Amino acid sequence: MRFNRTAAGLCVVTLAGVLALRGFARAAEDDSSDFAAADAQILHEVREHSEATQNLEYLSDNIGARLTGSPQLKNAN
Repeated sequence: MRFNRTAAGLCVVTLAGVLALRGFARAAEDDSSDFAAADAQILHEVREHSEATQNLEYLSDNIGARLTGSPQLKNAN
């Protein structure tokens, strides 16, 4: 039984190492150009045009804690 766990663990570690070497090396080359520009654009849109921050500020400052069954929860909904 102990041999099976050791062998299975060794296989998992070896497989993870091979996948990491093949996948991460290729991903690092592709990420630098294609995805970096898209990531920057998405982050810019979130920061400049998102209502999430305003909603969070309103819920936190005006309504406060929202326990189940409380009037604050009803106001938040």
